[in-house]
Amino acid sequence: MSGRPQWKKPLVVEQPLPGKPPPSMPHDSASASTTLSTAPDTQVRHEATLLTNHYEIVKTATAKSGPATTNSPPASKSPVKSTASKVSVSSPSKATAARKTPPKSPVSKQSGSSPPKSPGSKQSGPSSPQGLPATTVAINDIQFFRYNLTFTRELTEDEIKRRAEKKAKEEKKAKLDRKAKEEKKAKEPEKPADDQDPDTLENKLQPAAKAKRRLIYLLLKKLAEEDKISVNVASDYNSFLVTCSRLPPGVTGNNRHRIVLYGDHEQYVTAYPVYHITIKEGPRLLTLDELAASQKGTPGVAFTRVDQKNTVDALNALFTHIANQATFKDRLNSPRATMTRVGSKKFFELKKTKDCGPWDMKQEAEGLQARTGFFISVRLPKGPLAQPLLNINTTTSAIRPSGNLDTLLRSHGNANILQLASVLEGVQVHTTHIADPVIQRNQLRHKFSELAGGTVALSQAANVTFNITDINGTNTTTTVVQYFQANYPNAGVVGTDLVVDVGSGQRRTFIPAKLLVVEPEQVFTRSTKMVNEAARRPDANRNLIQVDGKDMFGVGRQVGLGHLSNLFAGLSIRQNMLPVHAKVLEAPKVSYLGAITNPALRKGKWNLQQQRFARSGTAKTTTWSVLSLQTTALTVRARYIQDFQTNLQTGMQRYGLQATKWPRQNNLDPLQTFASAGRTPEEWLERLTDIQKKGVDVLFVLLPSKHASFYTIIKQIGDLELGLQTICHVCDDQKPKNPPRNFPAQWFGPKTDPNTIANLLLKFNLKSSQHGVNQQFAGERSYLLEGDTMLMGMDVTHAGAGAMKGAPSIAAVVGSIDDRFAQFPAVLEENQRRVPLPGAKYGLPSEEIHPLDKMVKISIERWKTKNGRLPTRIIVFRDGLSEEQIEDVCKQAENKRINDALTELYGKNHPKVITICTVKRHHTRFFGDNRSGKNVQDEIFRNPDQGPNESAYLDNPVPGTLVDNGVVLDEAGPDNEHDFFLISHHVFSKKGTARPTHYVVTRNDVEAKKLDLAIMTHSLCYLFGRSTTSVSVATPSYYADLACDRARFYVRDAYVGRSREEYDEEPETLNDYMAVHPRMSESMFYI
Repeated sequence: MSGRPQWKKPLVVEQPLPGKPPPSMPHDSASASTTLSTAPDTQVRHEATLLTNHYEIVKTATAKSGPATTNSPPASKSPVKSTASKVSVSSPSKATAARKTPPKSPVSKQSGSSPPKSPGSKQSGPSSPQGLPATTVAINDIQFFRYNLTFTRELTEDEIKRRAEKKAKEEKKAKLDRKAKEEKKAKEPEKPADDQDPDTLENKLQPAAKAKRRLIYLLLKKLAEEDKISVNVASDYNSFLVTCSRLPPGVTGNNRHRIVLYGDHEQYVTAYPVYHITIKEGPRLLTLDELAASQKGTPGVAFTRVDQKNTVDALNALFTHIANQATFKDRLNSPRATMTRVGSKKFFELKKTKDCGPWDMKQEAEGLQARTGFFISVRLPKGPLAQPLLNINTTTSAIRPSGNLDTLLRSHGNANILQLASVLEGVQVHTTHIADPVIQRNQLRHKFSELAGGTVALSQAANVTFNITDINGTNTTTTVVQYFQANYPNAGVVGTDLVVDVGSGQRRTFIPAKLLVVEPEQVFTRSTKMVNEAARRPDANRNLIQVDGKDMFGVGRQVGLGHLSNLFAGLSIRQNMLPVHAKVLEAPKVSYLGAITNPALRKGKWNLQQQRFARSGTAKTTTWSVLSLQTTALTVRARYIQDFQTNLQTGMQRYGLQATKWPRQNNLDPLQTFASAGRTPEEWLERLTDIQKKGVDVLFVLLPSKHASFYTIIKQIGDLELGLQTICHVCDDQKPKNPPRNFPAQWFGPKTDPNTIANLLLKFNLKSSQHGVNQQFAGERSYLLEGDTMLMGMDVTHAGAGAMKGAPSIAAVVGSIDDRFAQFPAVLEENQRRVPLPGAKYGLPSEEIHPLDKMVKISIERWKTKNGRLPTRIIVFRDGLSEEQIEDVCKQAENKRINDALTELYGKNHPKVITICTVKRHHTRFFGDNRSGKNVQDEIFRNPDQGPNESAYLDNPVPGTLVDNGVVLDEAGPDNEHDFFLISHHVFSKKGTARPTHYVVTRNDVEAKKLDLAIMTHSLCYLFGRSTTSVSVATPSYYADLACDRARFYVRDAYVGRSREEYDEEPETLNDYMAVHPRMSESMFYI
């Protein structure tokens, strides 16, 4: 163990599972009492051990094992039952045993282990496409087998008839045109056969993703009932099965399994789609030991990324097996499912669980419920001590209400029906007025889209009309009430009933809401209110993961028949969270014209008291004013607008800003208020144009609410049409807690407290001109930021569910133009989708920034214009990617596009480039080690700047906490490519558990060390210009994200409420809607 890093503690052996040998790796339970070595670098002020929500994947001794064998031979046609013995465990109480036993799996047998083979028996396994050899599997290793699935639907009688008619027609046409086709054959490419045409019937026979999940469940259920398999089988419920022993030949190969697709909400009848499924053995997967060897870089052992990915996919299927089984139910009258799934890795229990935090199952105004669940994923860090890890984290989602749709829509009164309709948009509903099960199968399920008439009055059954064609082909117009009274008299539809649209695309389908039922446990993905519901103290999250999270997936301490290790050849995890070594970086020296105290910087939170901005971006000629938007219900009194103006002017003087207010007197001008409700875009444009003609450069706009329509029209006209800088502020009820006796009844207006005024003026200084600098580095900075260094940030935002079909994404690039890294003008470009897949009209959104070379070139030219020369070092922060996308998108494609731009500007002498991906979409969290108190971790949790009523200790690690081992993608960092986790922001306990940002270096021309890159990145988190805090992600990435957000408002007409329409680039593209006015294009208009 001489090569073990100094921070590794003496091994503390955990309490093993029954029958499990003590751990042999130097992994677990680092003692918190051991003194840690301190790095000599002055930028590292403390080191400690933290716990992370990852667990080492291991094999436990749960069943009898034979000697070391090779891959198991194929089973005989008569399946042999597993001879694995039961595991001896301590007997829990009956109640505990019942609670811990997962729902019965239709394919769960006693053990997934194959029968022991005689010593020395050998059998060659199949070779994979990558050419992996069959290897000897040790006793303490686990072999995995993957089986790929193919789906073919039986044609109905009507489809067979249509095919025959189509074939006869084509043969007749071919006979008549054969001669003409032969003449054109040499000149024109042959047209693809009809069965390859994406619009033909054959391509429409593949089941949708939701249908595949159901089909695979029914397949495994059928195989188990027919006793055709004797091993446990897991699945990703999309394309493959995975086992720890081979399936018998009678199940796999060309054997076709006939599955009738009936839903869990339906009775079993024969009029359902029928699919044939084949199970064929896929590529050979790595064993558990081979997977670990591939992580460690063992000499002589080489496995491809595809090998690793296939094996990780299999492990994910195995570890989610127990939870997946609980998400299904058989049919309408069978017991309900006990869990629901979001995506492939998030699971939620359908009942209130213990210790889920004070907000669990809280009812909100719209009827949404906050539901706590767990995320699970297998991760593969790399390094000499790396092991496959299982990542478990808490997650919270909003659950929509269920029940009769009409009752739900009216549950908060008619005034809130439209609001409830937006919450229920896209929800799955089923009808109640159709009794015939055969007809019901075709018309039962729908998705609620919107009210039929757009408003409550126009959506009544007597007012909604549609055209209907009778058997003679005659079109007539009828109302919904007339149609239902004629065809479904027992439904009881009357003229005042609320009608909704449940159609898709251009096809509209009208049904009275009282005849529809919202199915239970459907997740609402658009809720922003879940942020507060998900907030939980770190220790509460840690305890939830340690107990409920592990139990949900069958890998907890209680080892019973339902434990995952007894289902799949001993596959399990170590029970303690993985310890990692953490460093605390010193806070950078940042100042305004006056210095900020070191304790405040260490805490990542300060204020502007007695400060002046580092450099004013304004001059006496800069003119500003205030515009108050008024509505009938929300009107701001003139006195409050005047108070707001006075406080702004006082703040400008305090922070060293020179600017002129319009009008010069404090009395309001008629142009400073605007009755905004119901105004047309032309009226908005006229009012803002009149204000700009008065010489106003920057306009503070008081919004009556957070309604997006107000903000959208202000930014579209100001940024795109006029080149008028605008700063919006939402008014609120400002009534104090204990108002004086004669206090006015209405106190609605803008906030005027010092913090609000300071935040507005931070934006004001940056927007006013390219000279504005709020805070800056004071004295020494990272050597990577010295000299002619330019910073860039990049991000992509995609069209949402309500956007036009096929609408492209938007890419943003921001680039610094000065050595203080204060000004970052932005470039916005439309980002086209990927090439459509066969059978699809539109391609998927692309994360890769296609016009990146053009955008980088524009940004560098701006730097050159400001400085008179080209930068010699460029540091790029790429935001918005997941860990899986980094290699292909950033490292391969986008680095090449950056090089193309550099070649145009520099020729062969490129500047040094560093590219760092900032990954926020991950589930890695860090916790204190509660087994030995915080005595050794004092500095990593101690409050550096304890304020009134604040604890001496924080619940989350302090800003500057760096972890570069244990859970990183590559601890060794070959080719100067590194990655690390960094907490750079202060998180209050009521805001939950701190999420570190994962920084992955994909290009390092400077050959900088990992610690130097981390110090540089941490320091940039203190330069976010519109805040008096350090932020969670490097400032260039944050600015790129804000630029994308602003662009979404520019194209809101294509991105919101247009899901029934198709995007067409003619006559205009998104770029035409994002053309920022030349007066503002090189400013920070997005801040």
